[in-house]
Parts: sequence; structure tokens; C-alpha cells
Amino acid sequence: MAGVDHVGLGAGYDGINLVPEGLSDPSSYPALVARLLSRPGWSEDDVKRLVGHNFLRVLRRVEQVRDHLSSEEAVSLDELKPMSRHRLSNNCTYDIRL
Repeated sequence: MAGVDHVGLGAGYDGINLVPEGLSDPSSYPALVARLLSRPGWSEDDVKRLVGHNFLRVLRRVEQVRDHLSSEEAVSLDELKPMSRHRLSNNCTYDIRL
């Protein structure tokens, strides 16, 4: 649903009771990458985004926002608009400023 530009692999195997077959821990990621590259529809660039480029892109953007916000004058908490939580049909929630 999200697409190759919006997903990434993680290594948070602690706290789960079941792992995907063949992916018992992150050491099996090379086999996953090889399998994806052998399938139609997965390019080398797609796999690079999956294994880290998406994450790095997001971190760079976070740093840009941080730098921009740190260069602005501080805003008092009283000036911020309240946040409203909305529920989507799939039970996910998102916040918006009113």
C-alpha cells in the first residue's frame, strides 16, 4: 500500500513471538535482498531504498526541519493551536492542527 519509497527494513526482532520463515534475524537480510533482486518488479534502486536510502532521506529531512526551526524565533506554547486526533476507517489515527 505504501510503495517502495515509503518502507524500510528494521532489526527490531525483540518482543515478537513469530518471525517470517527464512528471516530469523537481520543476518538473513542478504538472502532477502538476493531474492528481491531475482524477482521481476524489484530494481537495484528499489532494494537500496528498502535497505536504507528511505531511512537516510527521512533523517536528512528531519535535520533540515530542525535547522529551520532552530533558526526561527521561539513560539510560546500558548500560541500553538490545539491538536485534534482523527480516526481513519482502518483504526489508524492522525493528528492535525486546528
